[in-house]
Amino acid sequence: SSTQNLYCSIRTGPGAWSREIVDTSTNNLYSTENSLCINAAGQPVIAYYLNGQSQLKIATRLGPDNWSKEVVTTNLGTTNFIYPQLDIDSAGNFHLVYNDRVTQVKIYAVKAAGGGWTFYNMGGTTTIQKLHYLRASAVGQPRIVTGDLFFDTAWEIKSPVAGASWVEGTSRLVAW
Repeated sequence: SSTQNLYCSIRTGPGAWSREIVDTSTNNLYSTENSLCINAAGQPVIAYYLNGQSQLKIATRLGPDNWSKEVVTTNLGTTNFIYPQLDIDSAGNFHLVYNDRVTQVKIYAVKAAGGGWTFYNMGGTTTIQKLHYLRASAVGQPRIVTGDLFFDTAWEIKSPVAGASWVEGTSRLVAW
């Protein structure tokens, strides 16, 4: 059997870096689809998919060579294209969007600081879009873009006027 590691490089000073093992697995390939955020303590938090075990995980650095790991969910399929996207709002809540390749549904999940995960199927799609982007506002409002769909009730359209509708094939400046 072979051991495979997920690494994170940490800047330790001007021009100095160290490489830490985040997670170790035997014969279970890690996906190349990872998402990195920095929490309020200045530590990296990584969302990643473990293909061989079909696990979506979150790892949080607690200190040098010390990582906590949490399984968010399992059984998403044994293929890539899960595309986890993670963000952390100012209250420390985790926001995560990913593809469930088994059910062909995009999922938004949120974990309140100190609480458990809550999962939402993202309606409005008939086929799963592979890529998506997620950002949480300062007040924890998730903003998700996938393909040509926007999942957000808080978008503010700046042009031509606030509240204007989006015409197919056009673009508008939006404010976060």
